[in-house]
Amino acid sequence: MSGSSPSPRQSVRGPVKSFISVRRRLNLNLGLALPRLKRSLWILGDSPAAFEAADAFIQSVAVAVPHCRLVMMSSDPRTLDRLREKYVDDEALPLPRTSEAVAGRYLRSLRPALIVTLGPEGPFTALLFGWARSNSVPVAAVRPGTTDAEGLLRSLRVSAPYEPPVKQAWHVPTWRDRAGGSRLWRSCAPLLSGRRIDDWDALRRRLGDPRSVLCLGNGPSSEDPGLADLDHDCLMRVNWRWKDRGLLADPDVVFVGDAATLHRLSPRVFGLWNIPLEYGMLLRYLVTHGPRRMEYFTMERISPLIRERFWPARPSNGALMVAAAAALRPERLTIAGIDLFRHLDGRYPGDNRSLNEYSRVHTRDVDVAIIDLALRDYPGELVIFGDTLRQALADIRTRHASSSR
Repeated sequence: MSGSSPSPRQSVRGPVKSFISVRRRLNLNLGLALPRLKRSLWILGDSPAAFEAADAFIQSVAVAVPHCRLVMMSSDPRTLDRLREKYVDDEALPLPRTSEAVAGRYLRSLRPALIVTLGPEGPFTALLFGWARSNSVPVAAVRPGTTDAEGLLRSLRVSAPYEPPVKQAWHVPTWRDRAGGSRLWRSCAPLLSGRRIDDWDALRRRLGDPRSVLCLGNGPSSEDPGLADLDHDCLMRVNWRWKDRGLLADPDVVFVGDAATLHRLSPRVFGLWNIPLEYGMLLRYLVTHGPRRMEYFTMERISPLIRERFWPARPSNGALMVAAAAALRPERLTIAGIDLFRHLDGRYPGDNRSLNEYSRVHTRDVDVAIIDLALRDYPGELVIFGDTLRQALADIRTRHASSSR
């Protein structure tokens, strides 16, 4: 792996970085570019060190209140940059200027269930706390080294109703979300689904009847040196973060979870999880590409493994990709980059800053179960790069063998 390759976070420059800067200023002064959340839990700190010292607490509270989106806040831009690099699945927002109107927008948009501070109160923090108390939002100070999030939540009577990961959704639906799920759009969407692929034979023909399929997730093993010269006639990838790294960057199939994928990549065959996502992505494709039809398949339509089983968490795109590749029955299937967020080199190639953990809507157990079932009767040659997936599959098969005795 080349040490000079930019990490996914390091490659965020130019227009994207400018957009983050503009959004930060809008929120700082006016609170006009905030995400709209159903429920959140705020953690306020003044330095990277404060958040590092509270890392165990932050991880504990994320597990204890899965129905809340974590929102990290700081008045220091460098701290916010560090938080965005590490907590890639949560929000990092600036503490706004001292203004009752802006404080009100933060409270109305983010809907906090609890506000936690990791340091002393500043002028705005005191104002915000006053507003929080007047709106019956609990406020607490957490000392360095605190790890008992559940005890704190109990003492403050903050409710933590259980929601299975598959149902967790923190954002209030946007107009595009609402339009994509509307009855009107569902009646119009079939006009744009003329290139939908609905069975494995059709997908196999579209891909040229591949004999060797290479599946690449986004984990560090996706850049194993042994992949550079590996023969394959079909490449599958996930989302778009690999695009600027220059290795195996022209996939035949891309599984889409991040909607930005549709406009960051040129048209190709896209893989989607379920039918609601399909409707939403058809609308996004119409907005970004005009009336040109998207070529895609939806796993809920095409795969009994996904359609006919209840999975308590959302299958990751990596697991869906392996299930699709195995269903094509190539002579050889190679899997890399699915490191289950346990690779010693971190979350992504060249990135040792981002938190190396699953997003809370996914779980390792569900991913391993799907991959195991997909590969259980695969008749061809199977090659896996990455010890974590190989060991996880060995472990689940050992447990199955023990339970069947």
